Amino acid sequence: MKIHIIRHGDPDYQNDALTGLGEEEAKKLSDYMRRMPVTRLFSSPMGRARKTAEYTARALGMEVEILPWIHEAGAFMTKPQFTGLDVPVIAWNLPRYKIDELERLGEDWVLCNWFSHPDAEDYLRNLKDGMNRFLRNYGIRKEQDAFYGTGHVSREEIAVFCHYGSGLTAISYLLGIPVPFLWRSVFLPPSSVTTILAEEQQDNRINFRITVLGSSTHLSHRESIQNTSGLMYNTR
Repeated sequence: MKIHIIRHGDPDYQNDALTGLGEEEAKKLSDYMRRMPVTRLFSSPMGRARKTAEYTARALGMEVEILPWIHEAGAFMTKPQFTGLDVPVIAWNLPRYKIDELERLGEDWVLCNWFSHPDAEDYLRNLKDGMNRFLRNYGIRKEQDAFYGTGHVSREEIAVFCHYGSGLTAISYLLGIPVPFLWRSVFLPPSSVTTILAEEQQDNRINFRITVLGSSTHLSHRESIQNTSGLMYNTR
């Protein structure tokens, strides 16, 4: 099984839509996706993800199925009275030294008073529960700290159109990597594709392995290196 985690095109955050640039990115992405053996398309319920998915759906003659639990991780907006920063900052745009503080909390990072509670815990739990239900449809189950095949693991390729924050959170869950590590280390450009392979190993264990990370090869080199939408620092 392969899961393509796709970030929406260049966003108009205020209107939860795509900018003109985002529309162009989504069109070029759809041409790229046309060459891939994808069997189902899924999307966050948010407008910018759905609009991006619609271009690929038209190109492939498919319907887009909505996954409510993969919406953007707005619950990870931090509170300046606790972070010591001047303004609220979404978690993945925190300064490096602040994300390091979260990492030192281990699995309890989500309980940090920088976030609103129980919103942060609820978001993370709902995403994990949603992912577990989703994977069971493809013959994969979660038991304690590991994933296992249930006897017949799907060989399908599917695409999930989502967001920077929710995409990284989903990737962290599948790979068993603390999400603060990805926040400070990985950027998913608009319209980028990250491919995760469900690798079947001994004792029916499933190991999720990234084979493509944040690829925007459907765009020109100039387009792909200039669009840093979603980042706060060192952007153009």
